[in-house]
Amino acid sequence: LGGRIKSTVEGLQKLNFAVRGRYGEHSKSQGNLFQISNQLTLGISEADLINDLQSMLQQLIEQERQARQELYRQQRPIIEDRVMRAYGILTAARLMSTQEAEQLLSDLRLGISLELICSVNHSDINRIEATIGPASIQKTKGRLMSPDERDQERAAVIRSLLDKKTKNKSDSQTAD
Repeated sequence: LGGRIKSTVEGLQKLNFAVRGRYGEHSKSQGNLFQISNQLTLGISEADLINDLQSMLQQLIEQERQARQELYRQQRPIIEDRVMRAYGILTAARLMSTQEAEQLLSDLRLGISLELICSVNHSDINRIEATIGPASIQKTKGRLMSPDERDQERAAVIRSLLDKKTKNKSDSQTAD
């Protein structure tokens, strides 16, 4: 996929869109997430900018969907193993860095898209991601924490949120 991502980024840049890492300028893509923004605004109406961005995003979403399906067809056992390992680590780990969590959640997101994981959805992953950054964890705990304390708390938060989703899913299935 690396070659595909590179060519997609180059194509977006030719269309005057900037592609950056998840956290903006000078950041790297973590968890396979990117930030896309327009570079040209002078002389272009807001409506035209929005239309161009929406059109480009729809094409990008379709390309990503096709790439996921192709990758899965070509490497099914590897993809399934990667997704299931991510789920296992996320539900059992006792320490987890932000970077590791973002990568594992990205793998879990892939599993959701490929319908390998049904107990959580993309909205659940978004909620988890919003709560596991260093500042979010410290704000929730109400104090400054060392990196090791944050890694421990991050793992606990992820386990708890995924455990709740799994229990809710199994509860609704047994009620049927």
